[in-house]
Amino acid sequence: MLSFSALFIEMPRCKRTLIGRVDPETGEIKPTDGRCRKNSPYQKAELTAEEKTMDRLKGKKVGELKKEIVRLELELAAIKSKK
Repeated sequence: MLSFSALFIEMPRCKRTLIGRVDPETGEIKPTDGRCRKNSPYQKAELTAEEKTMDRLKGKKVGELKKEIVRLELELAAIKSKK
């Protein structure tokens, strides 16, 4: 007699069910949307430094952005000259 898995597929497969992720601070399991997505309604998406900068710059006009670039280049030059 053959096992159930040998009849339909070549190797047995495990069925895993995602119930959530472990919260590193509290150690309890926080539910996710079931697909292990980062932006589930139960998790807050952490913004990276680049995303925070892009959000800050979204509403600015081209002239303001050019001034921002010049300011950052001067700041970078000052930091490099200190080293």
